[in-house]
Amino acid sequence: MFTEYNQNNPAFSSLSIDTFADFSDNEFLSSLQSQLSKSIGDLDLTQWQKSKLIEIQINTIGQLLEISEDDLINKLS
Repeated sequence: MFTEYNQNNPAFSSLSIDTFADFSDNEFLSSLQSQLSKSIGDLDLTQWQKSKLIEIQINTIGQLLEISEDDLINKLS
């Protein structure tokens, strides 16, 4: 059995695209940049995971998203 987390899930049936705020590109980019610049400390990670990321100079959510899985594994090895 598969769980659906997309628009086909009944939990989302009452939502419509009209209910979301109409963001301008600048507002969207500003909000996105704000989230990406947050510390990895804001993530639900163990202290060991956070310390390993800091050791390889991954300090923000944006930096973590930019690195490929292979590069992350290589740096941690």
